[in-house]
Order: sequence, then C-alpha cells, then structure tokens
Amino acid sequence: MMIVHSYPLAVALCLLTMICWGSWANTLKMEPRSYPFSLFYWDQAVGYLLLPLLIGLTFGSFGAEGRSLIGDLRQGSASGYQWAILGGFVFNLANMLFMAALDLAGMAVAYPIAIGIGLVEGVLINYVAQPKGNPVLIFSGVALIMMAIILDGLAYRNCQGKTSEVGELVKGISLALGGGILMGLFYFLVQRSISLDFHHLEPGKFGPYAAVQVYCAGSFISNLVFNTYLMSHPVKGSKATYSDYFSWHSEVSPDRHTGRVH
Repeated sequence: MMIVHSYPLAVALCLLTMICWGSWANTLKMEPRSYPFSLFYWDQAVGYLLLPLLIGLTFGSFGAEGRSLIGDLRQGSASGYQWAILGGFVFNLANMLFMAALDLAGMAVAYPIAIGIGLVEGVLINYVAQPKGNPVLIFSGVALIMMAIILDGLAYRNCQGKTSEVGELVKGISLALGGGILMGLFYFLVQRSISLDFHHLEPGKFGPYAAVQVYCAGSFISNLVFNTYLMSHPVKGSKATYSDYFSWHSEVSPDRHTGRVH
C-alpha cells in the first residue's frame, strides 16, 4: 500500500478532506426538484461504499509497504472487523442525526454544535487513550472550539421567529447535540481495529485502507436500519419508499432553471 510520508502533503489531504466533508451536503441544494433527504442519503451511502473500495484497490494495493487491501482484509481478526463495523454504525447514526439537524436548524447552527462537540470529545478521548502531540496546542484548539460553540448558542439565543420555526430550531439543536456526541466516539472504536505501525502491521489488525473499507461497509449496512426508519419517520417533509428512490433516478434529468422534467 502507499503511505504518505510528506507532512505538507498530509496537511493538504486533511484540508481536502475537510472541504469535501463540509460541502457535500450542499449538493442536495443543487437538485431543482424537492428531493427527499432520506433518499439523498442513500446516494451518500453508496458513495461511502464504492469510493474507499476504488482507493483501496489502487493506492491501497500499490507500493511496497504494508499489505495490499485484499491481503489485509483476509488476515483481519474477528475483533478487528467488529470494532471497525461498530465504528461505522456509530458514525453513520451520528452523521444522520447531524444531517437531520442541518435540515431543521441550518448549517450555521447545526455545524458548529455537532462538529464542535465531536471534535472536542474525540480529541479528549483519543488523547487520554494515546497521549501524543503538543498538549498546549491541542487543548488550546479544543478551548477555541468550545468558545465557538458557546458563541454560536448565544447568537441564536435571541432568535426571533415563529413558534413553529423555534420548535424546529430546538429540535435541530437537540439532533446536533446527539450527533456530535456520537461523532466523538466513532474514531476511538475504529482505531481499535487499526495497527498503530503502518510499516510493520500487527497481525489481525488492519492497515488504514482496509480499516476504512470495513468501517464504510458497516456504515452502509447500518443504513438498512437507520435510513429505512428515517424514510418512514422523516424529521421534515413526507415519507419516502424504496420505489420512490428508483423512480427519482429513473426520471429524465429536469431543466435546471424551470425544474421541469423533459
């Protein structure tokens, strides 16, 4: 497998990851029709399953270091699979709560609450489990994130809207809190399936590419439960079915300006 040795390249990849993570949900707004969130989430789930597989079969299988993706998956222990799949379950539920919060409360409210709590909790849990790095810089960053969450709450404390809008805002904040708490746990679970030394991988544990593949498979499988429930009990809008999903994707693309199907 290919391993990143360059620190600037690692930082650049982290930035690319954050850009993708922070913007993919906005693609739903590009759909001119009223595409249900729960159906859109199936598109995301399929992407989560296929993209890591593509990367694993290329970058994760080339190079002289570590193990290839297929070989790594074959040697994985039962506990390794269990931890990675559990991490996928937890992350997927956290992400669904977060996305539902976005739908109700908007990006400006849900994002700093859910992601902020997830980052703070994740940093604290993982630092206690494996204390590495400069604690001054780490906890200074945590303090800034907590300050952003507090300021965000104060900014929306004076929200003057209709009762229904305030009700949706409170529900959205509650979902964001739940999603943030779960999001702070998932990496700790997945990490227990990963070898800490990528150059000399521990038997039974995964390298990064295989761990991500198993974790994403767990995330996809959990959609059969979580997203099926969300389709029947949407936080906003009407119910959706699997036949609706295939109907939407079988239709001819609508005109971007009029929203009419041709």
